Amino acid sequence: MKLHAFTPPLSRIATHFIEEWSFEAQDDGTLVTRAVQMYPTGSLTRPLLWFILRFMRRAIEQHLAKIAA
Repeated sequence: MKLHAFTPPLSRIATHFIEEWSFEAQDDGTLVTRAVQMYPTGSLTRPLLWFILRFMRRAIEQHLAKIAA
């Protein structure tokens, strides 16, 4: 899934995000994994996106745990 055409202030630090979901059948259900790639507008915004990604990863983990429950 490609997320893009952000409004400010996000449009000033990222051109787009790519979120990828994968599903793997297992004996006890389905293993779901998610990965997010963020594309900064420039080298100066890369550290800020890295910081945002840390929080986003935590939110993704919580969401996947909710889905599993």
